[in-house]
Amino acid sequence: MFSTEILLIFANCWFPLFHGNIQYICSMEYKEMQASVLFGKILRTIIPLILWLFVVTYMGIYNGWLFFGDAPTKGNIIFYSASIITFILIIISIVRVWKKK
Repeated sequence: MFSTEILLIFANCWFPLFHGNIQYICSMEYKEMQASVLFGKILRTIIPLILWLFVVTYMGIYNGWLFFGDAPTKGNIIFYSASIITFILIIISIVRVWKKK
């Protein structure tokens, strides 16, 4: 375990030596910046999904579109189609967030 930690420290601090800026990359300020960027990406992933879930569930239950009666109605079909389309759009936006550097 100890040797793995040393290897990670070596890889994170000394490999960028060949590219310059070793003092900045090994500094705590740089690592805190990386952590804040990661935290921001995580929030931009979780918040849209939770909001989408709340809105879709509320609209579906309030308007009676979430559950089928004897047969699916036009409202059910439109509701589920819109839900799938918006979910796909949210997933695309999340993929874009994680591809940014």
